[in-house]
Amino acid sequence: MSQDDTAATVDIAGTDGTYRLRARYVVGADGARSVTRKLSGIGFTGVSYDRRTTRTAHATVPATWVDPTTGALNVPGYGPVLPFLSHRTEHGGFSYAPFPGHPPLVSTTEWDQPRTEAPMSLDELGASIHRVLGADLPLSPPTGEGPHVLRRLTGGNTRVAERFRDRRVFLVGDAAHVYAEGGGPGLNLGLQDAVNLGWKLAAAVLGNAGPELLDSYETERRQAAHRMVVNAQAQSALSAPGSDVTALRELFTELLGHPSTVQHLADLTAGTDIRYAMGGPDAHPLVGRFVPDMELSTPAGAVRLAELTTSARPLLLDLTEDASVAQAFAHCHDQVDIVTAQPGSAAPAVTALLLRPDCYVAWATALPHPDPADLDALRTAAQRWFGVTEPARCEPEPLGTT
Repeated sequence: MSQDDTAATVDIAGTDGTYRLRARYVVGADGARSVTRKLSGIGFTGVSYDRRTTRTAHATVPATWVDPTTGALNVPGYGPVLPFLSHRTEHGGFSYAPFPGHPPLVSTTEWDQPRTEAPMSLDELGASIHRVLGADLPLSPPTGEGPHVLRRLTGGNTRVAERFRDRRVFLVGDAAHVYAEGGGPGLNLGLQDAVNLGWKLAAAVLGNAGPELLDSYETERRQAAHRMVVNAQAQSALSAPGSDVTALRELFTELLGHPSTVQHLADLTAGTDIRYAMGGPDAHPLVGRFVPDMELSTPAGAVRLAELTTSARPLLLDLTEDASVAQAFAHCHDQVDIVTAQPGSAAPAVTALLLRPDCYVAWATALPHPDPADLDALRTAAQRWFGVTEPARCEPEPLGTT
């Protein structure tokens, strides 16, 4: 792979042979062992955990031990284990996942296990289950067509790329960050990388963005990646065995009784607790944040804000009584969608806002009639994020986007 001032060139080996591709930009979404990242000379720093061993296998369990109502696996000598949930004990972790149409996936996690080069087996998994649960779970080979999982993984990594951009090359998803405690939050993070970068690349290709717009990708998403590192390391600490961790979990459970704590952790897990710097005064608390959904009243009927963002275009939402912001906003509909509406009863205290295509608020006001300074800030935000510079000669529609 090579780059120059106008494009990046990559040599690709595929099923039909090798070929060369030249493109304005290259996005590496090629996983934790990203070739794109390595060829770009980008380091992948972080922490390797070598204390944890995870054993996973498709296996047949006694059918009479499965509760037909709840799907729980009732292990004699231990009790019910609900499906698809990570179950921690003082000695490790256990999970049981009966995917439809497939044999159940059974897994254990233990700490400080001796290393072995022996092939993984169901007997080894059964012995691990006994140590974790203090009870035996008979395991038989899986039925049906494979491939079937039978693996042992030792250790894990929490790593973040030193850079998310190398000139015309960008990294997203696992190519940019991996976490020892993976799953939903890590998937969420990768998808939001793509949403953040996609509209910026489109603007750059169309000539509607300056170089600082693409620079904002790394600034914003490395911030999000750091938050996920905090999340991953905290989860790892709470899942470890030992009575001290059990005490910490009991205290943590008490904290989860407070709605504000639950909301904070939900936002962290979803990745919506991030506040991006929008390059201007944060005159409204929504500026830089992921916009909350709200119900809006329009001449055409009720509509949710989420429904108005499906075009993945910039959106100016005017909630003033006289549509004064839309009237004063000198930008054409071919650059920014403009919608006028009235807020529902549960809407936040806002009278107008400008949304980026990734649904982060670039500008907002709570003034019933925004003053000239507010409108100047709006024009500045539109120019910064969407390259809007010329005044329009068009009137906004009462509802709808173009």
